[in-house]
Amino acid sequence: MAYTLGVIVGIIVTIVMVGVLVALFFKLGNKDKRVKTEYDERQKIAIGEGYKIAYWTLAALLVVVQMYKTIAGSFGTDYLAKTDFGVIAFGMIIISIMVFCVYCIFNGAYWGINNNKKNYVIILGAIGVLNLGLALASIINGNFVVDGVISGSVVNLMCAILMFVVLGAAGIKEMKDKRNTDEEGDE
Repeated sequence: MAYTLGVIVGIIVTIVMVGVLVALFFKLGNKDKRVKTEYDERQKIAIGEGYKIAYWTLAALLVVVQMYKTIAGSFGTDYLAKTDFGVIAFGMIIISIMVFCVYCIFNGAYWGINNNKKNYVIILGAIGVLNLGLALASIINGNFVVDGVISGSVVNLMCAILMFVVLGAAGIKEMKDKRNTDEEGDE
């Protein structure tokens, strides 16, 4: 009973700490030090479209996994059975978040009106490096794959990949916008 209570308290403390850190990150990332990011009407429409695309991406991934499970069950070679479904579900969620972020970046709706891009890039980069470090530590310690099963440590790797994809897409969009500005200035 004491162990269970300790686990529950640990989970609650972790959730509160993550909430405080997220609020702090948003305050540091916004020019006006507010937690909420402000978007104009065009951005809100693009964000809505991004949510829709991310939703359908997740739905398609769920269908693909279900089809795989059905086919693999018929042949008796289900490689996904060796992985906790939570890891698979988290992977699908990360992919749909990645689709949303990249769509919003390339449609000018990722950065809000009151965002400080430089601070956000630093925060996203730090989160990516931290998660990559945790994943590498897990690999080095032999905890990444345990008894032939991919462990929850892969979540850190997925989060790192998400952060680096977002930063890469933001960098590509920045270079594209700069090139378009330079071309317009030459005319």
